[in-house]
Amino acid sequence: MFQNNLIINTTTKKMSIMKKHILLILVLMSSGVLFAQQDPQFTHYMYNSIAVNPAYAGSRDALTIGLLNRNQWIGLKGAPTSQNLFIHSPLKNERLNLGLSMLNDKIGPIQQTSFNVDFAYRFPLTEKIKIAFGLKGGMKLFQAKLSDLATTDPDDPDLVGANINSSWTPNLGFGVYLNSERWYAGIGVPKVLQSNIATIDGNSNASYKEIRHYFFIAGALLPVSPMIQLKPSLQVKSAINAPLSTDVTLEAILNNRFSLGAGHRIGDSFSALVGMNITEQFHAGLSWDFTTSRINQVSNGSIEFFLRYDFLFKNDQMKSPRYF
Repeated sequence: MFQNNLIINTTTKKMSIMKKHILLILVLMSSGVLFAQQDPQFTHYMYNSIAVNPAYAGSRDALTIGLLNRNQWIGLKGAPTSQNLFIHSPLKNERLNLGLSMLNDKIGPIQQTSFNVDFAYRFPLTEKIKIAFGLKGGMKLFQAKLSDLATTDPDDPDLVGANINSSWTPNLGFGVYLNSERWYAGIGVPKVLQSNIATIDGNSNASYKEIRHYFFIAGALLPVSPMIQLKPSLQVKSAINAPLSTDVTLEAILNNRFSLGAGHRIGDSFSALVGMNITEQFHAGLSWDFTTSRINQVSNGSIEFFLRYDFLFKNDQMKSPRYF
């Protein structure tokens, strides 16, 4: 197991077996086999819709660049870290929209880096409501080195020489996104292909396969007064052989400049969020997660920051403020 983490006494056969099982669980969790949760999770999911739904591309009517960085389970060596960099925009034909993104996720010795292109076709259903259909395509690099793990038994025969072969795998996804100025809803499947990620060499013959994830996203903007608006958001993630993951968040937008919010990832954590529109085009956000699962005994929660910049076309303002 990771150094500075739980130390397992291996003086007895029973404890040695326990140590190997716990280590195996960590590795399987990080590679997405045990709980089928391969995609990183973000507390700022409401600002990261393009990662789970390609139909979101270009919906802000501007050339938009965004960056998210998440440090999960602070204080636990080898804990997950995730970064997502994206850019998307409408094209000259306003119904056509294009996006590019890079997603990096690392936990312990395992690292996954994805590069994706998103294409969306958007058209009006009514005067106020638009619908978009999106496609996502890309590649993922999966790499790991299990022998780099610091364990209580460096000569463990189950780990000596056991490395997961690095590999590139293709990706294909699709989504549908419906929105107006005051609400949105969408369904996305960012990974349709369930490719074999890797096989383990050394003393094992296990192989690992990508798991298909299904996402439902929704949100709204509710005016309370001329100075205050409420923004509830929801994300539901489903994957085979995994419990349903549900995020619920409520933010208060103050004077169209500041935001304060609270969220709950059911069965996992509570979160606090703050945000600021530094300018009309530049937004920054910060969140802190308070873990409610047993991992809180060895970690100090998770921290995340988000930056987004909108390059407005023709020096004009957006047709209306964009809150999602």
